[in-house]
Amino acid sequence: MTYHFKLTVEKFELALSALEDMYRVPKKQIVTMACRQRNIVEARRMLIYYLYNVVGVKHNHMHRYIEGINHATSIHHCKKLKELIDIYPSEQRMFNEFRERAGDFNDKLARLKVMDQQIAIMQCEIRDIIKQIKND
Repeated sequence: MTYHFKLTVEKFELALSALEDMYRVPKKQIVTMACRQRNIVEARRMLIYYLYNVVGVKHNHMHRYIEGINHATSIHHCKKLKELIDIYPSEQRMFNEFRERAGDFNDKLARLKVMDQQIAIMQCEIRDIIKQIKND
């Protein structure tokens, strides 16, 4: 397997282990396109999004990490997770949790940025709850 220059073998394994724990699926199923069970697809989608948006792996190189994937599938999964993150704060929290478990936030500045995002998400949720209470 050829790794992207920003992604070490250890970091890739750490990311896979984090997804394995979070979604309760074997690593082998995350890195192959053979299975379409929901939790496996969600774990794979998060890995694809992470590889593209955080590590910088191009869509046409995604096959180096996920067996049987093509660039169109990679593009689809990135767009889909981006939409989910924009709509559902829980998806942003899941992605942040994944990055934390994958060891992306070893420096304090990165941790502060994530905490700032989490605060913004919580503020939006509080505003929504207040609106619902006022409407009732």
